[in-house]
Amino acid sequence: GVQPFAQNQSAVGDHVDAGLGRPRPHGRGDERRPEEALTLNKIRRVGLVGFGAIAEGAHLSALRSLSVVVDAVCEPSTLRREAALRSLPHARIYDDISALLSAERSLDALIVCSPPSFHGNGILSGIRAGIHVLCEKPLTLDPEVFAQIQTESASRNVCVYSINNWA
Repeated sequence: GVQPFAQNQSAVGDHVDAGLGRPRPHGRGDERRPEEALTLNKIRRVGLVGFGAIAEGAHLSALRSLSVVVDAVCEPSTLRREAALRSLPHARIYDDISALLSAERSLDALIVCSPPSFHGNGILSGIRAGIHVLCEKPLTLDPEVFAQIQTESASRNVCVYSINNWA
């Protein structure tokens, strides 16, 4: 399901409170993943959904510092696709998330950094493609979409992780 976990931790081990670094008590929403779960420090190839100023100015440098390669970008705006091409000359650029997910079969994760009203679609598309998803906050403001995210991520053994933007 939808669970936070630390950078060097799989979704199998003890979870930590976001920002506190201490184990959180087990409880609701604390299902365990199988041992083969991908840890965040093993994510090396990602796709970006959305390429706004925060993706370009903050996420790219953070990803580079972790040696994570952005293989693909989905961005509906022509101007922002051009910016993605300038910043990521080796990445493949798409204007549609369906095209990205059908062509990019080797991504470790999808990072959703589109405007919040589009988060639910990006997250669910990634889950349905069997890809782990990191998403800027909020995941969604729609309780029904959140329930879908919980159900579908659990049934597909895909992790969805909400990240804060501190740029």
